[in-house]
Amino acid sequence: MQLYRGDNFGIDEKNFLKQFAHTSTKPLIVSEYGVDSYNDTCGSSSEGVCYNLPTEAQEAQSVHAAWGVKLSLELLSQSSAEGKGAFCVS
Repeated sequence: MQLYRGDNFGIDEKNFLKQFAHTSTKPLIVSEYGVDSYNDTCGSSSEGVCYNLPTEAQEAQSVHAAWGVKLSLELLSQSSAEGKGAFCVS
């Protein structure tokens, strides 16, 4: 599974990891997760067509790093090794 959902995997009942654990007894393999390293507002509004132009996006390394750590900790906290989820982190 590839999960690119922003700075978390969902809140409360919309948390993908918790939903998966409640709906399946099979293991979940998360092969990729994270966020785009660019702070790109394209698609954040409903005003017509949006194009990702290089001049519109800016690299946001500190935000990218912080969100990566947050996602990693969330995955670890829901792992089967901790008895809280349906997947294994190796």
